[in-house]
Amino acid sequence: MDTKPEPEIKLSNCKRDSYHIDMFSIQNIRSDVVKPPFDYESNKKHDVILSAYMNSGSRYTGQLLGFRNESFFFYEPLWRFSIWDYYRPADIQCSSTVGSCRTVKTTEVNSYQLDQRNNALEKVIDPLPSDIQPIELMLYILSNILRCDLVSLKYLIQERVHDHPNYAGPSWRKYTECLLKFNPKSKCLSDLEQICKKKSHRIIKVLRLTAGTFRPLLKTNPRLSIIHLVRDPRAIIHSRLFSRFYPSTTRNNNDSLERNLCDKMLDDVIEVKRLQEDFPGRVHIVYYEDLNSENYVTLKHLYNFLDLNFNESEVKSLAQVKINLAPPERGSNFTEDRKNHNTFWWRKHMKWETIKRVDNVCYKVYYELGYKILSKSQVGDLTYNSLEIPPSLQL
Repeated sequence: MDTKPEPEIKLSNCKRDSYHIDMFSIQNIRSDVVKPPFDYESNKKHDVILSAYMNSGSRYTGQLLGFRNESFFFYEPLWRFSIWDYYRPADIQCSSTVGSCRTVKTTEVNSYQLDQRNNALEKVIDPLPSDIQPIELMLYILSNILRCDLVSLKYLIQERVHDHPNYAGPSWRKYTECLLKFNPKSKCLSDLEQICKKKSHRIIKVLRLTAGTFRPLLKTNPRLSIIHLVRDPRAIIHSRLFSRFYPSTTRNNNDSLERNLCDKMLDDVIEVKRLQEDFPGRVHIVYYEDLNSENYVTLKHLYNFLDLNFNESEVKSLAQVKINLAPPERGSNFTEDRKNHNTFWWRKHMKWETIKRVDNVCYKVYYELGYKILSKSQVGDLTYNSLEIPPSLQL
């Protein structure tokens, strides 16, 4: 099997000027890759893709949508392909840390090292449709999840990740109980398929695809909605810089982390606006700053859009901010602010020179999404609003 990596290409070569290439690739997705949902005629069922970024509040949002009794939740199904990278049509893999992209082959992407003690590679999806592009592989996986076809994904499902109660929520509980009884994985997944089909909502959290990639799924699945979660780039960068084990914590002093984030965010918001034009009422941008609010106004609108009942006591039990481990030398106040004031935590602890570096790279994203460039005094004044959502993007 030839898995020799292709040469790296600069991120600037796969940015907005690649839109027409992306569209051509998406429009030519094979029909056997993306299939219609099960129970096609049901009007009461909802399929939802939560599209987001690492450290954008996606875990918090996933809990609010996917940890409910009526929801089946699949946590980051593309985790096994790469933890720190994302994919764009048709065969491009981009780093979320070092700021470069490269072309990849499906045989390379669709393999993982099962045992760290040797170099033997296993296939993630097996069997796999022949002559499939990497982006088609990703869409094939999402389509199968929304169809509750989980047995076909048994090698994709990673223990202590996709079935972990802190990540997967209650809908996977019986699956883990089944495995603890030493039943075959396929049998436990077959039982889980029935649970998935009985739920009124199927929610998938996706971090590793560009937003325009979801177009074929929207065309094929009339009950699919896309919720694209955004957050202030300064907050995302600050969170990444102080998440233990995140690669950025050992980076050189350059803007590759900021540039790669905001290049993708800008591409995504442009693609989301095109999807909104082509699929009215089915694609929405949601702001973490707006969602993580004590008055729950935005959450109520989101629940109403998705036909989910709002119960305040239930919401309070789900609206728990789970923070990444920070370097211990930062102290307890740093950690407490991160947990209790997560929305504006960056404004109390982020270095001014880091803020300016994000501003210099991300100002176009600010313009599109309504984030403000702040003076040093405004950053410290927490009563000053750093966001004004454009009317066209309000939920």
